[in-house]
Amino acid sequence: MVDVWKSHPSIWHIFHSFFLSKPTPFEPLPVTIAALVFSLKNQVEHILVTQPPWAIPAALQDNINTYALAVLLSPKLSAYKGSSPNQIVVGIIKRFKLHIPDNFERDERAMNTLDAEVGEALTQKRSHIKKMVKVGITKGSPIYDLALTVVEGSRCKVTIGLCSRLALFRKVYNEEPQYHGSNYWDGVDARLGVIRKTAGGDQQKITRAFTYILEADQEKYGTSTATFAIDGADWQQSVDEEIEHVSSP
Repeated sequence: MVDVWKSHPSIWHIFHSFFLSKPTPFEPLPVTIAALVFSLKNQVEHILVTQPPWAIPAALQDNINTYALAVLLSPKLSAYKGSSPNQIVVGIIKRFKLHIPDNFERDERAMNTLDAEVGEALTQKRSHIKKMVKVGITKGSPIYDLALTVVEGSRCKVTIGLCSRLALFRKVYNEEPQYHGSNYWDGVDARLGVIRKTAGGDQQKITRAFTYILEADQEKYGTSTATFAIDGADWQQSVDEEIEHVSSP
């Protein structure tokens, strides 16, 4: 018992107060139990304080990378910079509980770790997409072939909506050299803003604008004999639904 008290000084203070508060002598067994309970409490508190910070497990990292690309390639995304893409990816991970602790939303340190990792993944995926767009321009690749290089190794499928967005990416790079640097995605967001403003928020007009952009790209770079998918798989549609959910007022 003396060893326990020496190892955990706070136990002696609690135990001493507990003992003096009783007017009658204690039996040895209750006294021993009380001391052991205090010792256990102290050890648990020590473990909680000294446990290492939560780290992103490999399975979660894979999901972050998967959904980061899917979100950036969705025709439902309204902006590529800012907090929106991050919020969408984190929202998907939280909704489907993808390898996160049970108390995740009460652990600010874990939430910050996830936010930072998602932000880094989005940065890398944006860089990958921009690089493929530049390569596609240099090679003169038809839009379908460009789309295949962008989605390679992912769960994303080549759809008309995806190709329309890629055609917009290529249009911005071709027509606005001031956005060739690190501000490229700011230029893409600005062009998206112009399309929405010109259409007055009318979804049919926005769709027609993207159809025109895609047709102009095909006239310039040619077409592929492959057939476009009209809609993505159920998995992709679930990503689009999450984007609409986060984007809705």
